[in-house]
Amino acid sequence: MSYKMTPEALVDIKELWGVPLKEDEVAGLKGKYIVTVGDMVTHTFLKNGVRPHIMYFDLMTERKPYEVLDEELKDVVANRHLVKNAAGEISTDLIRESERAFKKVKKSKWTRYAIQVLGEEDLAALPAIILSEDDWLIVYGEPGVGMRIIKSDLKIRKKVVETLMKMKEV
Repeated sequence: MSYKMTPEALVDIKELWGVPLKEDEVAGLKGKYIVTVGDMVTHTFLKNGVRPHIMYFDLMTERKPYEVLDEELKDVVANRHLVKNAAGEISTDLIRESERAFKKVKKSKWTRYAIQVLGEEDLAALPAIILSEDDWLIVYGEPGVGMRIIKSDLKIRKKVVETLMKMKEV
């Protein structure tokens, strides 16, 4: 089942659940379970010596190819898992691959999982939050603003489920 953005769900998402994260704070997150959403966010973590457990990216930044991340990922993960996902949607492919990623990482904290999105990864933080456990960190980029970080807990996971229920099932 896929989900498509609605005006009601967009209101929830625009309330931004995350708090700002500065680049000089990234290195201090080493050793925690981390999920990054977006090319610049993932690049910033790798550049600062922090290898996220799960990385969502599309190799595009501001609609332009982002080859720097492509090269960096070669040193971090052996395989990339490709999924299709349209802008403003959460596809079945994205949900299933997210489930696989979290299952593998939960089995071994040494696992690193890269999900390359063909299309747009803009809403990948939502399934990531739902699938995460308490104290996992989900970091995403907000265009023109910078990085935002969410510390997962039951309250935030419930809020995301409520948001998904406001989206249109397609």
